[in-house]
Amino acid sequence: MDTRRLRKANRGFNVVVISFVAVLFVLFFLIWIDTGSATRDLDSTSTSLQYNWNNADGSHGDLDVLEGEQSFFFALDGSSIEGRDLCFRTKNTNFKVYLDDELIYRYEPEVPVLYGRSYGTFFHSIPLPEYEGVRTLRIDTHAEYSGGNGFIKECQLQYGSRYLVKLYAENTPNFLLAVFMFAIGVILMLGGAAVAGSSSKGREIISMGLFTVLSSSWIASETAFFQLSSNNPAAVHFMSYILLILLPGSAMLFIRAFAKRNRSLICKVMIWMSLFLCFTDVAFTLIGIADYHDMIVFTQIHIGAAIVVSSVSIVIAVKRREIQRRATRLLVAAFFLAIAGASIDLWRYICLDVSADKALFFRIGILAFVVIMSAYEARELYKYRRYAMEADTMRKLAHTDALTGIENRMAFTEYENNIREQSSEDILLVQLDINFLKRVNDEFGHVEGDKHIAAAASIISDCFGGSGRVFRTGGDEFIATVEGLAGKAKYDEAINKMEQEIAKYNKANKPPIPLQIAYGMAEYTGHGKNPEEVLKEADTQMYLMKTRMKEEKE
Repeated sequence: MDTRRLRKANRGFNVVVISFVAVLFVLFFLIWIDTGSATRDLDSTSTSLQYNWNNADGSHGDLDVLEGEQSFFFALDGSSIEGRDLCFRTKNTNFKVYLDDELIYRYEPEVPVLYGRSYGTFFHSIPLPEYEGVRTLRIDTHAEYSGGNGFIKECQLQYGSRYLVKLYAENTPNFLLAVFMFAIGVILMLGGAAVAGSSSKGREIISMGLFTVLSSSWIASETAFFQLSSNNPAAVHFMSYILLILLPGSAMLFIRAFAKRNRSLICKVMIWMSLFLCFTDVAFTLIGIADYHDMIVFTQIHIGAAIVVSSVSIVIAVKRREIQRRATRLLVAAFFLAIAGASIDLWRYICLDVSADKALFFRIGILAFVVIMSAYEARELYKYRRYAMEADTMRKLAHTDALTGIENRMAFTEYENNIREQSSEDILLVQLDINFLKRVNDEFGHVEGDKHIAAAASIISDCFGGSGRVFRTGGDEFIATVEGLAGKAKYDEAINKMEQEIAKYNKANKPPIPLQIAYGMAEYTGHGKNPEEVLKEADTQMYLMKTRMKEEKE
């Protein structure tokens, strides 16, 4: 198939694959594009109880902001329950639920010291007994942190199953987005690892993949999926804190590689600062000096510093033209979308009372960043692999004998250098030579001589290729190696097989002068004699055999 037809076939194949993937994405999109009617159906069976609570003194009680120990009271008419449950979301708050002083639910989990003082966020569906008339619903709360970080949200009467369905419906898009980003990150890390040993581009792609994996994991931890599926909200809370600490360091790791800032001290400090903060936060929590929540301010400062350093590094890289000019605008836009999203959400967290979807703008910015940068890195990886394949092809051509297809003198020289520097095992070096090749060329022409050489190369490769490598080092000269354990037994087996194959060839093809191959062997042990001296011994043995064979023929 010529090049034009091959390109046309590849284009057709790509169109088909992209079409299938596009249909798949449309199907997934249709699932979530119109969830309004389904959500309304779920909401139609719920009755909000978020407001109209009273404190013990009769004043208005606010479930949205909890401090210390508090009690809240609500007069609940039994006719309004209708078999529904009391459902709500809590954060950093232990509590008990009473119905006319009868305890009906208690949530005071024992949180391991490693996870901090509180469990984070959790969702509750509390069955209520059927009764007539009005009874008093009381919730006694204990907020683990000061500053209004504890709350009870979305308090309602709802069927427990429908409440869970709604939670999954509301959180699934963000969770699927996180899974999608996580998969991209893993692919980037694997692709970068494939080229990391031979190019700095590999480190850049791996660090991009690492940042994508960490950010997607943090986004997933902020949905309800992990809490609902694991029933271990404290571990999810701990995971969210640690990932948030590590995100700036992983981002700086990528910036350092992408913007060619490998010698930048500030970039190194920012990377190691993430690990230092992670270690100190865990250590202080275990010792009891402080808690992750108490030390979140240091993480916020670190994130802010990372945003500033990243921005400066990108600007410097653009001015120095260390980022490809064609990609500059697109890539800079991707960086600043991510930075802007992180900055907005950081500001919302610190300055505004935002209790729901604190990662909204960060997710949008990160999604844009990941899509743009992943496409860029995938393209760069493809280009690198293509150039590497072309270089590998050129190297193989340079190391391959054109007539026989086996390795040539250049390849053997490289092999010789490698065993001199690295080999720790015994290797048998076998010198082989075709008898009467000059006579074949002189009397029957070089075409017949080439047949002789090709036949000898094929036989030697078949006999010695399984236990080592075979090289054509001259016009009629070959070198074979025998590696591994039981080398001499392998050598004897290969020689016997070679003599049998030569006899079969001469009988079947009847060349004008029968094919004969003389050989000699010497052992290289990795110490004492060098490969050149060992080859001289093998060459001496080979010429002694060559002389005997010529005398026998005469």
